[in-house]
Amino acid sequence: MVPDRAPPRFTLPAGIRWLEHTADAGFAVRGASAQEVYQRCVAALRHLLLGDQPVADGLRLELELQGQDRAERLVALLEEVLLRLEVERFVTARAEVGEDEPGQGTLYVALLGEHFDPARHRQVREVKAITYHGLGFARRPDGSLEATVVVDL
Repeated sequence: MVPDRAPPRFTLPAGIRWLEHTADAGFAVRGASAQEVYQRCVAALRHLLLGDQPVADGLRLELELQGQDRAERLVALLEEVLLRLEVERFVTARAEVGEDEPGQGTLYVALLGEHFDPARHRQVREVKAITYHGLGFARRPDGSLEATVVVDL
């Protein structure tokens, strides 16, 4: 598959915007809570991989992810979504996320989705990796949180 480096041309869920990048794709996500940011980042990655194709949420995968900070745990979460698609052909519809302690510790995640069905799903682009380039997860002056992520296509 030849990577399409242009941002997708479909409607994104609220709180997500594509970032321009010379060789990869990126997105910035805002939310009122860390959980909302994590969930929206999963939604952004799903849209990058599958466009706006509907995905059922009948299967549940429970994960515990570690990282030194929220940004590292975000990378771990997105890498899991990508790995599950590539290895198990599990398509994530959405994620439920909780933290051990706000901003620290373990990230508890339930990925809800279904198995990839070639009759209903089409991967619109390949994402090779979640990168640390441009990675951010910080509180904004208005009190909201924002994450930025760049992926290697």
